[in-house]
Amino acid sequence: MLSLKRIRNVNSIRFRRRNERVHRAQRLLLDSIYLIYTDVDDDYKSPREYRRQLPPEDQRELENGFSENILFAAQALARGFRIRGIEQFTSELVEPAKQLCATMEALRYVFRSRAIECGAGLPYNDLWSVIGDFDLAWTWFEQKICFCYFTVTYQGRPAKIDETDMYQVNELRKIDEFSK
Repeated sequence: MLSLKRIRNVNSIRFRRRNERVHRAQRLLLDSIYLIYTDVDDDYKSPREYRRQLPPEDQRELENGFSENILFAAQALARGFRIRGIEQFTSELVEPAKQLCATMEALRYVFRSRAIECGAGLPYNDLWSVIGDFDLAWTWFEQKICFCYFTVTYQGRPAKIDETDMYQVNELRKIDEFSK
């Protein structure tokens, strides 16, 4: 991140290359965290039922990992930036963003300490508490930002979806398409 700050022209090729390296490194870190996270007992993971309230394509994007886009949004908000399209929700998102960034830093610290001190492999007992904090902060921020985008896109917060109603809507669409 420091190398990005040194480049004044954000439209330069040099900035884009460094920016891509930062994103690649963050994706690698998030993938590593997720690999360890998959070993956590499901009873200790934060619930993600809120994802069911989102459109299917958004649900698929959030499955099987931690999204680098979510982390990048949290980092931007925590550093005082606003996110285009959801500017009016900045004040609502700043605290969850800061919490996510703080738990991410704690997790990085534990990873570094582990690597320097002993290079320990399994088990990950020393990681469970910080991964739990990270997971809780992640779900809090992810839900907030997804619902903010949903509000802007669909002019209202998502409500709990009744599968019966969804079935009826889909069937009505099929009938309507058939009759055309």
